[in-house]
Amino acid sequence: MFIFAFNYLDALSPGWERLPLFMVNLRLRRRGAVNIQFLHRDANGLRGIPQLSRWNAHQCEFYWAEYGCTVSVYEYFYIKYGFEIRRPYDRLVFLDGAADDVDATDSSNLFPIEVMRVSME
Repeated sequence: MFIFAFNYLDALSPGWERLPLFMVNLRLRRRGAVNIQFLHRDANGLRGIPQLSRWNAHQCEFYWAEYGCTVSVYEYFYIKYGFEIRRPYDRLVFLDGAADDVDATDSSNLFPIEVMRVSME
């Protein structure tokens, strides 16, 4: 059974939105690796330890070589997937220990919490 990542965080680390980043990340690390599915793509999920980054979807920008411009994560998800991030000020998440050759996803990739679902198994 998969649940939305923010529900997972609410259950595992109540008050995560207000707590210091290191406390929440250590709590997630103690829980260990989990299976993750993404709402914005059909690829198989990933397995890794969710960790909150210090950035939100408006703050985090990267160079999108395909279009020759710099975009925020918020802009990227709207342009590429037509997905408007409704919680853009939540911290972005990376998956420590994750690697995916298909989508070239690794722990350097940051995802909005609302596009992630976590396995409770």
